Amino acid sequence: MDYGTDSTDPTPRATIDEDIERKLLEAVNGRYAEMRDDNFVDPDRILVYDEETDTIAECHIEVLAEEYPTNGPGHRWSSTDLADTIWEKCLAVRQSLHAHDITDQDPQAVASCKGVVLVIPADSRVPYRVKGITAIICE
Repeated sequence: MDYGTDSTDPTPRATIDEDIERKLLEAVNGRYAEMRDDNFVDPDRILVYDEETDTIAECHIEVLAEEYPTNGPGHRWSSTDLADTIWEKCLAVRQSLHAHDITDQDPQAVASCKGVVLVIPADSRVPYRVKGITAIICE
């Protein structure tokens, strides 16, 4: 299954610098496209974009709070942000699975998958952001 052009679907907290957003989209639509596509339907992992290294990795949801702490010195997001991110990921997976069901039943149908990316800005004073991404399923 191929995916068409992606666009971003901002979440309420997603006030991301245009330059970071451009680099994120180049990465997610370029060298990380296969990881992105697999991640759309993976309920256990979230994509994490590190602006400083310009890389995307998957992080298991169970260790998300360990890898990206919500409290303590230097924390850059809250436990509410973490919970909201996990919830957004659940909704995105549900929509993506439904989209695949639609296109499996009717290959001519147009449906979109959704994903969630945790964005780690290079500036350690800037909080983490969450960015929704959307892709159209193309046959």
